[in-house]
Amino acid sequence: MLKDCILCQLPIPEKTKPEHVLLKALGGRMTVHDIVCPDCNHQMGIGPDHDLARSTENIRNLADLKAGDGGSAPLIHGLEHQGERFDLEPGMRTRVKAKKPLDVQFDGDEIRVAIEAFSEKSADGLLKGAATKIAKQLGHTHPAVIDAIEQDLRKDLRRGYRPAPSVVGHLPFGAGASLQSMAKACLVLWARQCGNAEVTTAKFDEVRSFIRFGKRPDHETDLLTLDARPLPSCPDQFSCHPVFIWVGSDANGAVYGYFRLYGAIGWRFRLTTGGSMPDRRFCLISNPYENRIWDLLAGEDNFIDQAWIWRACPPDDADLAHVKSRIGEMIHAAQGQSREHWIHDFVTQRLGEENGPVSSEQLEKMVRDFAAAMTSMVLRKRIDVDDV
Repeated sequence: MLKDCILCQLPIPEKTKPEHVLLKALGGRMTVHDIVCPDCNHQMGIGPDHDLARSTENIRNLADLKAGDGGSAPLIHGLEHQGERFDLEPGMRTRVKAKKPLDVQFDGDEIRVAIEAFSEKSADGLLKGAATKIAKQLGHTHPAVIDAIEQDLRKDLRRGYRPAPSVVGHLPFGAGASLQSMAKACLVLWARQCGNAEVTTAKFDEVRSFIRFGKRPDHETDLLTLDARPLPSCPDQFSCHPVFIWVGSDANGAVYGYFRLYGAIGWRFRLTTGGSMPDRRFCLISNPYENRIWDLLAGEDNFIDQAWIWRACPPDDADLAHVKSRIGEMIHAAQGQSREHWIHDFVTQRLGEENGPVSSEQLEKMVRDFAAAMTSMVLRKRIDVDDV
């Protein structure tokens, strides 16, 4: 017998693709295949689920948080600061885009060459391209001629360091239709534990309408409550910045869902006012830094008790300060990790990964490069290596 979709309430085809309960983008690994139909899954995917994933892109890039399938943290394209265009690779690695990488101009007997590159490998390729273009213009395309021109151009090449562009952004948690995605995740988890037949009943219609259409009741309701209170003590294996979905009911069968992002901020959703299966609670929790560490906690193993969820209320100034503190911890840790990666890459690019001997010339070059890089960082301007 086919099950009905908990959103549109139509039968779900026998063969359906699995759907993540917690979004894959947020590190989710648990999947279901018989709770939401393919059409609703698609509509949620291009709408609310997409908005939820987008709302967390900046923090996932910053902290290099991988997807549930092991995919990389998002690459953020098209940023600009003081006229400088760049992309932000996972872990806050900036990839600056040259305005005009190669410019070769011929004016009578004069040849002007301008190259802008952000790595030695890129500079080598541009030098070769400039030499080839000049050789063709002169009518001498023999490889030896191109090599000679390239070596002559290399004499005027200047290596230097300039500070990375500043990144200014915000963390739009809850933006767009992302709250509908969170509510859907709560309803899916409740259906997984209590069955589709239970969730397709009329008592869940109000939250179902919110999930599908973003419709909220005209009257005052606790359908949706923002919550920024500090979390109760969380098991260490999930870090102090867990992502989790909680669902539970009281003795009267009133059901609430709760969605928490990075241990910092959460939203409570009233799934039904009563009549559902009583005294149950479940928590799907994931460590965002190591998302292979996750669990579905039930009953007494659930570290979030029902009373804490029921007490959720709009945040005050102290709660909002806690949110800033929690996110600040993530940013501080990410900055430290970024520095470690930069130093590792800086050294290995110059000395290699091998454990063999290091020549005095290699050390001298690395020290000069490092001095130029640090001076550039402090003074916030370009420093040429030859000037150090």
